[in-house]
Amino acid sequence: MGRLGDYYLSKKGYGMSIFQGISSGVMKTAIVAAAICGMSVSSVAQDNTAPASQVVKPFMGDITFGSKDAKVEIIEYASLTCGACGHFAKHIFPRIEEDYIKTGKIRFIIRHLLRDRVDLAASVIARCGTEEQAKSSIKKFLDRQDKWLKSKNLMLSMHAIALTEGVSKSDVDSCLQNRELQQTLINMTQKGHQIFEVKSTPTLILNGEKIAFKNYADLQKLIDEAVK
Repeated sequence: MGRLGDYYLSKKGYGMSIFQGISSGVMKTAIVAAAICGMSVSSVAQDNTAPASQVVKPFMGDITFGSKDAKVEIIEYASLTCGACGHFAKHIFPRIEEDYIKTGKIRFIIRHLLRDRVDLAASVIARCGTEEQAKSSIKKFLDRQDKWLKSKNLMLSMHAIALTEGVSKSDVDSCLQNRELQQTLINMTQKGHQIFEVKSTPTLILNGEKIAFKNYADLQKLIDEAVK
């Protein structure tokens, strides 16, 4: 069977809903990730896993900022291929961090809401390493969207971001074949839809309730009311 990378990154494949193109089956998620990175499907099906000591352990939990004892919890559902999420990461989150996270007023959690196959691959790569590496990688993927998303070689650009966190190409390849991680991200997306009815990104959940705001001033009012 031939390589599928060109198809999955073509206009025909790119931008489709994750639920249109991918079922929740673990094998199919492995095939999708393999296709994006240019591997053959057969190489994933064989699953030639390296010895446990040589396999990087990706971070699969919530990406969390702030004290676990904070009175207020905000969950952001974000996509690494979403331009509005990139704007939020650059211009809104730093202000939240200074005003509320560092002061111990809120706990901020980032969860993935996958939009397409490229988002799946980027999210897998971003989580390839420790929690701190994952935090930094996610920030870089969002901050640098205008560069890596426009690259002629998406996988090379995504690998380059991972390298800045000390994650090797072999580690990235290992993570792209990690079926548990792929399924974790898809389950995270499904729960966002099912529990909070998240339909777009970024979406913020403030103490269990979905909120709407137009700018940082609006968001401040909602957070300040919650922390009283």
